Amino acid sequence: MALGAAAICAASGIHWQTDFKKAQALAKKRHVPMVVDFYADW
Repeated sequence: MALGAAAICAASGIHWQTDFKKAQALAKKRHVPMVVDFYADW
């Protein structure tokens, strides 16, 4: 299983984050939702 990325939308587009905890803190600070993309290749 791999944790892909968390995305935070901004006026200039989508900025993908690779550190979940940092992305979560940034989303909370900006009051925006997160998109968590992950998959498994079984």
